[in-house]
Amino acid sequence: MDVALESFEVFNHILLVFITPFFMSLFPVAVVIVAVALIGGALALAAFFWALRTGQFSVKHMNEGALTIFDSKEPVGTPTDMTLQTPRADPDERPAKPRGAR
Repeated sequence: MDVALESFEVFNHILLVFITPFFMSLFPVAVVIVAVALIGGALALAAFFWALRTGQFSVKHMNEGALTIFDSKEPVGTPTDMTLQTPRADPDERPAKPRGAR
């Protein structure tokens, strides 16, 4: 019984002298990290609800944003890059439809 008590006292001494001060020194860092995470999450949630309330996620805005990249030089549905095609002699010529396209 005395050996078990002595080993417990040694473990308790090691815990109190070496390990506890190390973790206690990390406690202020953990508090700051948690506080920053909570504040950042609250700001992100507030920005999301603001965007919902002002209509930023309406279908109208989504479609307008998707079509802003097209202009008269590249109308909707007409690819002008040559990534997967061979260059054409006449740039105004419509590209050939890929095989299997209807």
